[in-house]
Amino acid sequence: MNSFKLSDQEIKTLCEAASTAPSGGNVQAWKVEILLKNKFKIFIDKSRAGSFLDIDYLASYLSIGAFFKNLQITADYLNLKYKVIKENFKDINQPVLTILFNDRIVNKSKIGSYYKYIFKRNTNRKFYDSTHIPENKILYLKKLITEISNLKLSLISDENMKVKIAKILGRGDVIRTLNDKLFTEMFSELRWNNKDVETTRDGIDIN
Repeated sequence: MNSFKLSDQEIKTLCEAASTAPSGGNVQAWKVEILLKNKFKIFIDKSRAGSFLDIDYLASYLSIGAFFKNLQITADYLNLKYKVIKENFKDINQPVLTILFNDRIVNKSKIGSYYKYIFKRNTNRKFYDSTHIPENKILYLKKLITEISNLKLSLISDENMKVKIAKILGRGDVIRTLNDKLFTEMFSELRWNNKDVETTRDGIDIN
């Protein structure tokens, strides 16, 4: 039996960092069950998931992937050893992932850790002045992404293409605005004042 235990502060640090992960409408449709201070079972929180756009909870499963990535980055930053168990879940009431923490790494360098960037993530919904990102920064971002994943970064600056994309997004907004259920869900995600923001700690701050 594994006798390894996380400290209360380590558990708090892991959960705080993981919970900043992006999710649709910032609904944070996940929950964590912590057992014996060394085992994290990650579930979909069906009380938060299952919006009209969250078909078969696919968006929620995707957000759990982001939650886990933040958890993984933080565990590496804290020099924690862990085992990831992909659960063979059959329904939404079963855990998607189990993370078993089993040891610490001594004197591991924190240079190059992405942990400090977790809390810098920001969704900017303000109008943009259309200034192009410098080419050297685009090349750096593309290089960085290919080094750490098999993903590809695509950026569009052509004005005609941006007009086409804007029209597609606009049609989507028309559907969302005219459909009663979509409209209601969209407004239920908004937080209209600072009290709501602090109380719920989810949704979209109207500011």
